[in-house]
Amino acid sequence: MSSEILHIGLNGPLLTRYFKFLEDHFDTGSHHYLSLGGEPLEATGISHSQPPGARWMLEFFARSRKARKIIIHGLFKARMILALGMCPWLLERCYWVVWGGDLYPEQSGLEHSRFIEAMRRRVIKGMGHLLTYIPGDFEHAQTRYQARGRLCDCIMYPSNVFSRRDLPQKTDTRLTVLLGNSATASNRHEEALALMKSHGLKMDKLICPLAYGDPDYADRIEAIGREKYPEAFRAMRDFMPLDEYLSMLGDVDVAVFANDRQQAMGNIISLLGYGKKVYLRTTITPWGLFQKLGVTVYPLDDMDFDPIPEATAARNQAIIADSFSEARLREQWQQIFSSAL
Repeated sequence: MSSEILHIGLNGPLLTRYFKFLEDHFDTGSHHYLSLGGEPLEATGISHSQPPGARWMLEFFARSRKARKIIIHGLFKARMILALGMCPWLLERCYWVVWGGDLYPEQSGLEHSRFIEAMRRRVIKGMGHLLTYIPGDFEHAQTRYQARGRLCDCIMYPSNVFSRRDLPQKTDTRLTVLLGNSATASNRHEEALALMKSHGLKMDKLICPLAYGDPDYADRIEAIGREKYPEAFRAMRDFMPLDEYLSMLGDVDVAVFANDRQQAMGNIISLLGYGKKVYLRTTITPWGLFQKLGVTVYPLDDMDFDPIPEATAARNQAIIADSFSEARLREQWQQIFSSAL
């Protein structure tokens, strides 16, 4: 067995930032990224490959057989599930970074054949390690999939790190509300808009990010939003640079997430770190996480847009800054990479 650490996942901004984080803080000479495809792979100093078709499976077998650890960045693709299902002896060396949608397939629209879904269940059951910082997600894996693996407490990615920024002081007194994070049905935008209307809630600006996800769904939500709040509704259909997006979050007063599963955690963490008022469903696992941390979030079914008390905002900011720091992320990955198992 070699000392190689094998990463497997889909190309995208999240993993691009993660690999840059690894380059900044670790010796990445023993790391290799085997891509499952997705967006064009951005430049990275980490050894990587993206073989087409059947060659992907051949490279997986060759590399995984020798790898000391296998990091699974989201368990979505049938090819990945099939490869692991065919090699159950590898699972003890696997570290599944739980993204959320891979744990809640119905809510995320993840569809597999009955054969692949049965194999996915066996893979999850035998997975050696589960990486998450949300206790409820680990408990769900145990309850639904009889997962036997060890919990590795880890905030996973730089997108979940809260970085204090010197945001311009908000001088605009108009009430700005953020709704959801993407054009996916699990955001439950329509339900949230109806709930706001039924509560008689008003705002000056209602920002709805719809750049990522299903364009047809985005069209429908934009039409509904403009119908219900014609003066306030603003659909964000284009991607924004990260700094510009975070500045936009800094202008928000209240954020409403009607998601019916764990989702949008990077956004939620940033908003709480900026001292914003955040509404969530009490039935999703992040609600339990924030209660455990002592962070005040507000129940979706009891919405008002009153300002968050200054003391509450300050306490949330302090807890978020401590719990979701880059130093903590670095320490957690150092433990994972250096552990014997």
